[in-house]
Amino acid sequence: MAKGNDGEVLEAYSTKLEPGTKKKLEALAKVQRLGGQRELINKMLDVYAAANPEEMAKANQFIELLDGAPQKIY
Repeated sequence: MAKGNDGEVLEAYSTKLEPGTKKKLEALAKVQRLGGQRELINKMLDVYAAANPEEMAKANQFIELLDGAPQKIY
């Protein structure tokens, strides 16, 4: 895990993507002259939220629910 610009902990997502998907994300980020795949994914989420407001509202409720859930103790 790494720290983002605002101090949040970032988890690596790319290890679970297929190689072709990684290449497409990187190519789209470069073609659009973005800062990287993370910026592209954030833009994609904005577009998805605009097209699917009800689903995004449900997702945000789910995130809030999970944020309040007790953490597992190992």
